Amino acid sequence: VQILNRYKLVSKAKLEDLTDSMVHLASHGPSAKQVLEKVLGSTLPGPQEFACTTIPWQGQQIHLVRSLYTGEEGYDLILPRQGGTQLWKELFDAGLNCGIKPIGLEALESLRVEAGIPRYGIDMDENTFPPEAGLEDKAISYTKGCYVGQETIARIKTYGQVHRKLMGLILKGGLARHQDKVLKDDQEVGFITSVVFSPTLGQPIALSYLRHKMVQPGHEVTVMSSQDGSKILAQVADLPFYKRSPL
Repeated sequence: VQILNRYKLVSKAKLEDLTDSMVHLASHGPSAKQVLEKVLGSTLPGPQEFACTTIPWQGQQIHLVRSLYTGEEGYDLILPRQGGTQLWKELFDAGLNCGIKPIGLEALESLRVEAGIPRYGIDMDENTFPPEAGLEDKAISYTKGCYVGQETIARIKTYGQVHRKLMGLILKGGLARHQDKVLKDDQEVGFITSVVFSPTLGQPIALSYLRHKMVQPGHEVTVMSSQDGSKILAQVADLPFYKRSPL
């Protein structure tokens, strides 16, 4: 809330932290839409990412947002805390024939990295330019009115590209860590942000910011540990690592 208040441009807007009174559930996968429509009995928002609506359910209001942060069809559901357990049970009952399963943050993180989707606080922060993180198409407008950072973004488009871009690494011989350096011919060309083991590919993968004029997909690079200086080999890869069924 404190961060959002810094960018609140409309004086009549009010921001309030409702974390303690609300619950957040999410449903992702090829059958997510089918299961949710069965339980909620209502048409879901879409098809664009972040499309949202409010649906009445058992005397409560569910805020439903279309989300694609796993690379799959997905929706976030936000509702009063007292209704969370009942909705969870009904979603599971409705999804049994679809093979519905609960997943934790580790599995969610693996899906996110496989899909090449950056996460704020790990893969980007307030110093990251959206074109560096591959967010130009979904997070930038060149036609709307004034917004924070507009002049910088316009200069990047007019005078040239960014020097680094978010790219994938397939790690060979071990895991790496956040902020480990990436070397090409003993010259530093970037650093790692996210690292997971990919069940889909059967090996460790990472997101990293690389100087794209010096390395390209298919190039072999070296990752140097920020803790003990040890090195492992890696191969630069296009993002996403894996494309799932069309959304």
